[in-house]
Amino acid sequence: MIMEQNSTVNGSGQRKSVLTRFNMITMFFIHFGVSMYIVAFGSVVNSELKFAGLATSVITFIIGFITLIELSRVAFAAFVDRKGIQMATPVFLFGALSLVLGNAILSLSPMQGAMLDLVALSLATLGASILPTVIDGIFAKSSLREDRKLAMSLQTGRLLGFAIGGISVAIFYGTFGHQAIFGINTFMLILVGMTGVISIYKVTTAISQSTVLMSKRPTFSLTRLRLDPRRWMTTTVHRDLALIFAFLTLFGLGFFAQDSILELFGIEVLEFDRSKIGRLTGVWGVATLLGVLVGGYLMTRFSDKTIVVSNLVMATIGLIGISLAGLINPDSVLNYLMFMVFLLGFGGGAVSTPSIARLINLSKKTTIPLTIMGIVGIASTLTRSFSAIIAGILVEMQGFQFVFMLEASFLILAALPYIHTSRWDHQAEEARTSKDNVVLSS
Repeated sequence: MIMEQNSTVNGSGQRKSVLTRFNMITMFFIHFGVSMYIVAFGSVVNSELKFAGLATSVITFIIGFITLIELSRVAFAAFVDRKGIQMATPVFLFGALSLVLGNAILSLSPMQGAMLDLVALSLATLGASILPTVIDGIFAKSSLREDRKLAMSLQTGRLLGFAIGGISVAIFYGTFGHQAIFGINTFMLILVGMTGVISIYKVTTAISQSTVLMSKRPTFSLTRLRLDPRRWMTTTVHRDLALIFAFLTLFGLGFFAQDSILELFGIEVLEFDRSKIGRLTGVWGVATLLGVLVGGYLMTRFSDKTIVVSNLVMATIGLIGISLAGLINPDSVLNYLMFMVFLLGFGGGAVSTPSIARLINLSKKTTIPLTIMGIVGIASTLTRSFSAIIAGILVEMQGFQFVFMLEASFLILAALPYIHTSRWDHQAEEARTSKDNVVLSS
C-alpha cells in the first residue's frame, strides 16, 4: 500500500507519519491563502473589468484563458517526480514568489485590462496552481488513511479561504476598491509562503532520510499505462472512477460557469455597485464553507449518494432562483439573490466533501493514485476554463437567464452517474483503518 510505504517506523515499532501537526496546519493555511486569491480572481477581477467597460464575452474569455495556466501544474509535478522530492522546496518557493508578485502588482494596478494586469494575473494564477500541487503531493506522503477526514482537511482549508476571502470582499471592496483586496492577499501570502517553505523543506527532508520510504521510487510513463476500456468498465473500481469523472465534469459545468458571470449579471442587469457585489461574494464563500462542514458531518449519518443527490437539488434550486432575479422587485432583489446564492454555495459545498472522499478512496485502490488525481485536476481546470468562455458567448447570444438555466440542467444531470456508482460503506472502512498504528508527532 502506498500509505504504508510513505511512513517511517519509530522505536516501538509503530508507524509514524512524516507530517507533524505543525506541517498539517501550515498546509491548511497554504490552501487558505491560495483560495483567497481565487475569490478575488473569480469575483473582483471580472467586476473591475466590467466597470472598466469591457464586454461580457471579452471578460469571460480573459478569465477562461488565464485559468488554462493552471495546466502548467502538470509540468511542475513531473519535474519534481523526475528530479526527486528534494526539488519540492525550490518549486514551492518559485510558486510562492509568483503568487505574491502577481497579487502585489494587482494591488497597485488600476485594473482596466491592460497588459500589465494580464501579466500579473498570469503570474498569480501560475503560483496558485503550483502551491496546491506541491502541498497535495506532500499530503499523499502522509500515513493518514481516513478518506473523509483527509477530504475535510483539504476542503476546509480551501473553503475557509473562500469564506474569509468573500467576507473581506464584502467589507473592503465597496469602500476601498480592488487594491485593498489584493493588498490584503499579498500580506497574507507572504506569511503563508514563508512558513510553507520551512514546513515543506522539513517534510521533504524527513521523507528523503527515511529508510522505509520508497527504496524503489516508482516512475510513471504514459507508454506503460494500458487502458483497456472493457477491463476498466467491468472492474468495479475502474467503473466507479469513470462514473465519478463524469460526475465531476457535469458538476463543474453546472457549478463553475456562474463564477465568471454572476457578478456581471449583478452589474449589467441588476445595476449593483461594488458594495452589493461584495456582499454576494461574502454570502457565497460562507455558504460554501458551511456546506463542506455539514457535508462531512452528514457522512457519519447518511450514505454519500444521499448527501450528493439532495444537495445537488438544493444547488439547482439556487441556480434557477438566480435566473429569475431579474423579475424580482428592485427593492428586495439583493436579499432574494443572497438567499439563492446561499443555496447554491451551500449545496455545492456539501456535494464536494463526499465526492472528493470517494475519489481519494478509489484512486488509492489503483496503482497510479497520484496520476489519477492529476488527471482529475486537469479536467477540473479545463472545465472551469471552457465553461467561463462558453458562458460569456452564450450570454451575448441568449442572455444570462438562459445560461443559469443551462447550468441548472447540468447539475441535475450530474446526479445520474453518481447514483450508478457502487455502494460504499465508508464508515465501516474507517473503522477498519482506525485500528492501524498511525501516530502524528507534535
